[in-house]
Amino acid sequence: MFRETIYYDNIKDLKPLSGEIEMDETMFSGRRPGKSGWGASGKNIVFGIYQRNGKVLTFPISSRAKEIMQPYITRYTKEGSLYYTDDWFAYAFLPIRGNHMEMLLDVYKWSFDPKYPVVCMDESLKQLIEETKIPIAASPGHVAKHDYEYKRCGVCNIFMASEPLAEKRIVKITERKTKNDWAYFLEDIAASYHVADKITLVMDNLNTHTPGALYETFKPDKAKSLWNKFEFIYTPKHGRWLNMAEIELNVLLGQCLNRRIDNIEKVMSEAAAWQSHRNNKNAKVNWQFTTDDARIKLSRLYPSIEA
Repeated sequence: MFRETIYYDNIKDLKPLSGEIEMDETMFSGRRPGKSGWGASGKNIVFGIYQRNGKVLTFPISSRAKEIMQPYITRYTKEGSLYYTDDWFAYAFLPIRGNHMEMLLDVYKWSFDPKYPVVCMDESLKQLIEETKIPIAASPGHVAKHDYEYKRCGVCNIFMASEPLAEKRIVKITERKTKNDWAYFLEDIAASYHVADKITLVMDNLNTHTPGALYETFKPDKAKSLWNKFEFIYTPKHGRWLNMAEIELNVLLGQCLNRRIDNIEKVMSEAAAWQSHRNNKNAKVNWQFTTDDARIKLSRLYPSIEA
């Protein structure tokens, strides 16, 4: 009882954490035996909140239920933070608490400004596949035929950057998708928008998409200069579909790369041809999802407030 009194006296004055925040729960067992996993008896559940490059808060909780965990999140994190969690249902309200969705939808309403462009970025893997038998070409009355057997030749990565209002996109093919690859792609984006004062970059919160990747790739002065060029806007967890670059990626894969290709050089040439054709065509994404739509269709994600 005395230790519990000290503990609760210490946490009552804690300030909420902000910025990039990770959260998870785990179990610690005492001496009493029990089966493994969350259904075990005699286990103590601890909920942890970690501010990247900052403090760690831990709380003993009675269960992982939503009504138990959410008050801790609301009390000890600032609204507008960027959250990293697993898929546990207790975290389902975080896209709204993080303001990511409505903030992103507001960004999409901005008017075109070459000094402050809005660029969406995404990436996808393309499997390289080699034919093991010569395909039979199409002929009048007969479709092309491919043998069901094939040889895997690895994968390559497709980076996509799209500026919806300018009807412009940039495609880059790399062997991997490491932090260094992402940093070099940001360098390419910055070079393409050299007249811009600030580039608003919309992307998901993959662990490679951090300013630290710039410092791991470039010297500090260049990394800081490149970071200052961008303002990062992250899509909410499970909300990659809010990124317009994902639409462009699906168009690229469907129109250009939806067949067996066995080498990265061919993928590069095909993607470059597609980029040139689509940019010259002034193709654009007809985005219609708004904040009002979100509050109706995704109302389950908003916290309920009693009148």
